[in-house]
Formats: sequence, structure tokens, C-alpha cells
Amino acid sequence: MKLAWVVLVCCAIVAIGFSSAFAQATEPACSLQTLKGSYGLTYTGEIIGSGPIGVIARITYDGAGHLKQHDKVIGNGVPSVGEETGTYTVRADCTGTETINFQGGFVLNLEFVLDDNAREIRAVSQTLNVNTTVTGRKQFVP
Repeated sequence: MKLAWVVLVCCAIVAIGFSSAFAQATEPACSLQTLKGSYGLTYTGEIIGSGPIGVIARITYDGAGHLKQHDKVIGNGVPSVGEETGTYTVRADCTGTETINFQGGFVLNLEFVLDDNAREIRAVSQTLNVNTTVTGRKQFVP
């Protein structure tokens, strides 16, 4: 009986070890290719000194670190439309950075995290005096 108990405990320890190793080994790593395709985004927040800002946008990532964005902006109550370009990076842990170059020379730097197998993106501004958060969903999922 004592031997059976020892064998059972040893088997349980080995099983837990294998399941932990398997879980760690199967967690996917992200790359530039992970962020590819078009996303619908909503930016909300404030530009300090100018007022509130709201944006809806369609952004397309090329899987190689470049992006294009088409948007409708309401800044302090004034509507405008824009087309921007930029760059992005993706870390293995599915976080990354994004730089968007707006018309007129304004540059927005964001830190983001990919969620739900890269079907969602959540970001926060890293640009001084721009307090915005961004949420987005992939438009077309195969």
C-alpha cells in the first residue's frame, strides 16, 4: 500500500511537470506577422491645452512594421478627416509600439497589447500631453 502511494505521488508530480512544460511550450510568441490586416479603432481622451478628442479609424498593418490609417477626428468639437502612415514593432510577449505621423507634423506614439489571438488591440498614448486610450478589433477574421 505504501509503495502504491509513493508511485501515485511520483506520477502526479511528473504529470504536473509535463503539463506545466507543455503549457509554457505552446504559448505562442508574437512577431510583426502577428499584427497584419485591418482593424477598426476608437481613440478617446484629451490633448492637454486643446481639449477632448475622439477618433474612429481604420488602420491597416502590413505584417512588416508599416501601417496606414484613415480616420475621422473630433478634436475639441472640430471635425476633420485624415490619412496617416507610420511604423510599429511587436515583441514576443504580444506587446509593442506604434508611431503614427499625422498631417501637420503631429506624431503619436503608442504602447499596445494584442489580445484574443490578435483579434483585439488595446493601446495607450506615450506622447507628452496626449491622454488617449485606444481599442480596436480586427475587421476580417478568416
